Amino acid sequence: MFRTLMTSRRFAPLFWRQFFSAFNDNFVRNMLVMLILFRFGGENASLEILLATIVFILPSIPLSALGGEIADSHDKALIARRLKFAEIFIQMIAAAGCSFDSAALLYVALFGLGIIAAPFGPIKYGILPDHLRREELVSGNALVEGATFAAIICGLVARLDRGAGRRPLARPYRGGGHGARSQAGRARDPGDDEAGRDPG
Repeated sequence: MFRTLMTSRRFAPLFWRQFFSAFNDNFVRNMLVMLILFRFGGENASLEILLATIVFILPSIPLSALGGEIADSHDKALIARRLKFAEIFIQMIAAAGCSFDSAALLYVALFGLGIIAAPFGPIKYGILPDHLRREELVSGNALVEGATFAAIICGLVARLDRGAGRRPLARPYRGGGHGARSQAGRARDPGDDEAGRDPG
């Protein structure tokens, strides 16, 4: 059953579109986390990472139910094509954010991806009965769900691979004069060598 679906034009395009869409969403989110940690750092990094998660999930609250209503009242294939066409421009913003290490652009892209992902969720499952036979629905749902989690893992791996060659920025030392004194105390005084020698 799985092999038949994965080689079928009724299902395979939807499967791979869903996989790469979920991969892009998680890659952009993880890249924003890497940018915050390795480029900006600071004491507020954890709050900024939390903000990135909120920015991505927030559109799901009002738009998921709306996506279900749209899926029931409109052509699901047409809505899906329009959403994916809009995603091209959002990914262009994300690509610019990755190229220029711009957290602002990545936040904008992440919010846009959240807006697209929220209504598309109900549509991608609602469209399956239009393309699959009744006995294929369980396998089709399983493949779509599995593709989502596989894409999350792949997005994480891609993030780690991209960030492997980066080093976090060194935080400035805030110890004031104490740090300077401790460093000065470690320096050896040339006079100490002379005093430590045995006379004659």
